[in-house]
Formats: sequence, C-alpha cells, structure tokens
Amino acid sequence: MDQLGDYGVTAQVLDELFTDVQAYQRWQLQPQTARSNGKTATQKPAELFGSTAQLLKSQVDGKVEQYKRTAPDFYLAYTNARKVVSRGKSPSSKEETAA
Repeated sequence: MDQLGDYGVTAQVLDELFTDVQAYQRWQLQPQTARSNGKTATQKPAELFGSTAQLLKSQVDGKVEQYKRTAPDFYLAYTNARKVVSRGKSPSSKEETAA
C-alpha cells in the first residue's frame, strides 16, 4: 500500500474502486437476470393455457354435446367460441382449428 501512495492511491481510493467494481458486476448480471425472469414469466402462462385447454377438451366439450339437439343455438355458439384462429406469419395464412 505504501508503494501505491506515491501515485495518489489511498485506502479510500481503493475502497471506492472496490465499490465500483461490485456495482459493475451487479450491473453486468442484469441482462441475464432479466432474460431468466422473462422466460419464467412466459413459460407459466403457456403451461396454464395448456392445462386449461386440456380441461376444456376432457370435461367441458363432452358435456356440451348433450345440448346439440335440445339447444342447438347454444351448442353452435359454444363450438364456434371454441375455435382458435391461428395467427401465422402472413396475414393470408389464417386457419381455424378446434381447440
């Protein structure tokens, strides 16, 4: 430390440098943390949509079948509402598929 004093480097300067290095290291990790948090935030809704779609297919869709003859307007409205419009890359590639 005595040798660095000749160049104006004091304990206070070293402490400030150490603090700045730590701040830089935290800043450097921010993009990685943001990507990780973003990935988690987008995975969870996808999982929920998948489980909800499976629940609709396995339970609700079958129960609605009983209204096909007795309440055809309801049945038609339900089946139309269950159609998913696939939004492809080009506007001309819209396809309807049953969810």
